[in-house]
Amino acid sequence: MQRWIVAALRKPKFFSLDEVNQAIAGLLTKLNQRPFRKREGSRASLFAQPFQVTAGQPTVLSVGTVAGTPLPQSVGTIGAGASALATVTVPGSVGASGAASSLTLSGTYTGGTFSSNGRITLP
Repeated sequence: MQRWIVAALRKPKFFSLDEVNQAIAGLLTKLNQRPFRKREGSRASLFAQPFQVTAGQPTVLSVGTVAGTPLPQSVGTIGAGASALATVTVPGSVGASGAASSLTLSGTYTGGTFSSNGRITLP
């Protein structure tokens, strides 16, 4: 994607950042509308589809190497644009207040898996 847009912007001359941004926006729209080569639809058609997770279930939540409980938990069906809440408790022995650590979350849903990692500061 990036290569295609940069290649298309090589020859035109721009006199402001706004002109460049407008050109990029137009090319990005054109790229998103372009049909896929090996499957039905385009990027735009995929973005427009509602997304729903059925039977979402976080299976792992850990801070550093300390696992939270209770897991796994079922959060049921989550509709497009919606969210769900699952409460997981991590023991206080995870570290000192103000210490940096990592947060890992992963799980399953009908048709796939999810995972996320991040840096956190302990409360």
